[in-house]
Amino acid sequence: MRGRRLLDNTLSEGKGRQLVFLTLLVLVVLLVLFFVAWLFGDMKWQEVLSIYMGRYNGPGKHDAFRIIIALFGTILFTGILVPVFVNIIGNVSGAYKRGDNRYRFAGHILVIGAARQLPRMLEAIRKHPELSRKEVLVMTTAEVAPLRAGILALLADKKYCRNITYYHCDRVTRTNLVEACADKASLIYLIGEENEPSHDALSMKCLGLLREICPQPGPVIPCFMIAQMHTTLDVIRYIKGGEQSRLSVDVINESDYTVEQLLVHSGILPAITPGEEGKSVRIVIAGDSSVARAFAVTASQICHYPNFKGASTRTKIVFLGKDMRKMMDNFVSNHVGMFELCHYSYVSPDSVQTFAPREEMGDFMDLEWTFVDAGPASPFARKLMEGWAGNSDEKLVFAVCSDNDDVNLSAATHLPRAVYDSGAPVLVYQQGDQTMVDEAAKTGMFGRLIPFGEGAPGTDALYLRRTTCGKRVNRVYDLEYGNPPAPDADAAWKDLPQAHKLSSIASSNFMPMLLRCFGLEARKEVFDALTDAQLEAVSEVEHRRWMSSVLMLGYFPAVKELRSDREHFKYLKNEKFIHLDIAPFDELLHDQEKDTLLMCNIPYILENEKTR
Repeated sequence: MRGRRLLDNTLSEGKGRQLVFLTLLVLVVLLVLFFVAWLFGDMKWQEVLSIYMGRYNGPGKHDAFRIIIALFGTILFTGILVPVFVNIIGNVSGAYKRGDNRYRFAGHILVIGAARQLPRMLEAIRKHPELSRKEVLVMTTAEVAPLRAGILALLADKKYCRNITYYHCDRVTRTNLVEACADKASLIYLIGEENEPSHDALSMKCLGLLREICPQPGPVIPCFMIAQMHTTLDVIRYIKGGEQSRLSVDVINESDYTVEQLLVHSGILPAITPGEEGKSVRIVIAGDSSVARAFAVTASQICHYPNFKGASTRTKIVFLGKDMRKMMDNFVSNHVGMFELCHYSYVSPDSVQTFAPREEMGDFMDLEWTFVDAGPASPFARKLMEGWAGNSDEKLVFAVCSDNDDVNLSAATHLPRAVYDSGAPVLVYQQGDQTMVDEAAKTGMFGRLIPFGEGAPGTDALYLRRTTCGKRVNRVYDLEYGNPPAPDADAAWKDLPQAHKLSSIASSNFMPMLLRCFGLEARKEVFDALTDAQLEAVSEVEHRRWMSSVLMLGYFPAVKELRSDREHFKYLKNEKFIHLDIAPFDELLHDQEKDTLLMCNIPYILENEKTR
């Protein structure tokens, strides 16, 4: 077991001390018997040892002494020492199977929890050219024996599985984390358990303990915490930076991440070039789930286009489902800043309500929202879908995102024929096996049917790609505006507030779409050759993307009059989460250079992205 060894406590408590005492007693008695035999002069030590070990050969010289030797051997060696030794070995083996053994680790990967991400994560670690050489420690409250067997069956690599150790314990006890040598880990994944109550609360408590265990100074430990609830991010994004430990923490919502893996690098979302006047994208999301919300939020940060001229070219994001009024109220209340600036509407078979941006804010956002109170199978919804599919000025995307795999498959395979014939991608969320969606797609009867979910091929199970690109975005700003700049990208990233980290990641997520819209390649010579007009065009699109991202992160816009007063810019941004740069691009004046700076560095930010 490379890089670890069994801690002394397994054999030093109780029976461990008893074993040491008995062994010494057996040896002392044997030495005394050797001495007595030597006094007799005609009894060899080999005979004493043979009798002591249980080989009594019957009558002979010094019978009384030979019987004493046999009795001592039977009682001490055969009757006590051997059974105790066998029992202890059995206890150690049983403790291993239960996950009760404890080891000393250093430079290992610590995975806290055994949620459904675990098998894919371990497989990704096994295949990673650098991480595969590290020991992996999994802490879990699940039963270790079936978990170990299941991981072995999935990985089908007995040699590598010997590098995986399991501790059966909870993650909110400080002693357990200390025994896991968290302060000596090279990488920590805090994923939690599957279907556990208060998942995020327990993980936040665990994160607090990890910070205590890993104080500064010392080597930085990357730590990825998986959050299930969007509310957790809603809280964390307001926490100021300045990590008071060696941890470099990234908090990731699992639904957001699932959707990102589909939309960022796949090219599924349609692009619109500068010359496509009057064209827009409509994204229809069926379902009221965490993944449905994540789909809308992620799409709102990617679908920004260079042909934006007003109402007809806004990206239209549509929620479709029963009881949509409740969903709308909840979504709008969670993103008040966004909906102060956006047009949105509530549509039902009986009525239509429309809402416009606040007049004192201005009307400059390129997003429009619709909440349709009807299930995808209803005649009302089907008529709407047929109209959308037949609109030549719109590029349609359809996503089915309920929490039930069977419901999603059924909805996706019973859409109006016009949707399939339009060539629009029909994206089907599957938490489990995607085989049925793949089989349905092969029939050719359901248009562009595409499954997505946590287990989709090509998923970055280690969360490294998005963070690497996000770090580079932040590094560009740090080198330009840092006072002074940090020593490197990792140092600049470590103490950032979560809101700033998520904003940087959102920026890098948008860049592949930007390249597609402008027909560019992420090569330095390409961007060096851009004209001033081209740089201004890409910078303007990036600014609209940035506004969407920071609004989704909980920042608020300011009224027109306040935007012109920059005296209290930092105070409003840092203390009130009011950002004065949420404004039309031509209103920014000198601050346009920030968007241009970022655009010029796309080749660096996306370096080696095609090979990842």
